[in-house]
Amino acid sequence: MTNNLFIRTLNMDLQAVSAYEAMVHLLRYSDLKKILRYRWLQITHALPQGAEEIQKVLSETYYLMNPNKEVANFEKMPISLASDEAIFVLSVNEKEPVSQAELVKKILNKTGVNFTHIQTSTVWALVVKAGVSRETQAQDLLERVVVTSSGKAGILANPLYQNATWLDPHQYCELK
Repeated sequence: MTNNLFIRTLNMDLQAVSAYEAMVHLLRYSDLKKILRYRWLQITHALPQGAEEIQKVLSETYYLMNPNKEVANFEKMPISLASDEAIFVLSVNEKEPVSQAELVKKILNKTGVNFTHIQTSTVWALVVKAGVSRETQAQDLLERVVVTSSGKAGILANPLYQNATWLDPHQYCELK
């Protein structure tokens, strides 16, 4: 079984602020209303009470997050949208995944909780002015501000060593 854990900073996320400023002012993407950044942990396990065991790891260790600086949401990210806004969710991960075997081992030694695998990605939630077509808007976002092959534009993913994938917002977001 796999549980999703979305982690964001409690205080102002300076990387998200910088990305927003660059996208709006330098890349001139005026449809962007706000941008949120999450660390997405996909935790695979064979535990009957997976969410409770993950909560145990969160409360007993700092291995997955620091509760003084971060907040975790299970399974979905809470996102507030106005009626004239749309959301696009982008997952960015390394083309050559970094092994989390050492982290899994540390968690087992410290808490007795045995996770099978932990996969880490960065998730960007882009809230934009609703456009005519989601597909057209997604393609425009991808080409203009997310990832390009030139050094002139694209700031959320580096195509040389990262993959960028659009996620279904209804599956990963709790829309309010």
